[in-house]
Amino acid sequence: PRGQEAGMLYDSITMTDRKRLNRSGRYHPRRRDEEGFIHCSGAGAELLTVANRFYRGADIAALEIDDAMLGHMVHWEKPTHGGLTGLFPHLYGPIDAVMVASVLAFEKDGNGNCTGLR
Repeated sequence: PRGQEAGMLYDSITMTDRKRLNRSGRYHPRRRDEEGFIHCSGAGAELLTVANRFYRGADIAALEIDDAMLGHMVHWEKPTHGGLTGLFPHLYGPIDAVMVASVLAFEKDGNGNCTGLR
């Protein structure tokens, strides 16, 4: 299934931020300035959990980012938001367009919950 590729990280991104990435070739969200890193997700259910918790009902997509291109900029750390467990990839740098393998659309149910990727 989409969103479960080995060696890939995922970042949920609003359509406004996606347009900014397309226009400038670089994605540097405000939350990176505030927290020092970009919150990413690993593959699978983790991505859907994050999308539904923080972006439910919003018009978002998932950036599929090639982990091999990130090198030392990624640190797997405990989540900074309550209610999430495990380790999450935090990206300590911007996302350049060349790092993005694809942009995936979220599939949603009738209640606006993300159920998968296409």
